[in-house]
Amino acid sequence: MMRSIIYAIMETFISDLSGRDFPVGERIHIGTIRANILALMKQERPELKEDGYISLRELAVYRERYITDYLTKQIGQIGEVQR
Repeated sequence: MMRSIIYAIMETFISDLSGRDFPVGERIHIGTIRANILALMKQERPELKEDGYISLRELAVYRERYITDYLTKQIGQIGEVQR
């Protein structure tokens, strides 16, 4: 019960990436996101504007995807060099 009361008075924003509500404390300005990660986001959401906002949780997902893609490419290149 206490949790729902706290959530009811918590200020939220709507993510421009997903359209979902998040606490304002998780709001990240899209214009501050590194270009490589933003490019990955725009592959899925080309309409995403740099003057909007996403949540920290959403950013974490794309950071993880970027790192995974980067490391996969690096491992592939190392494999080619070793041959």
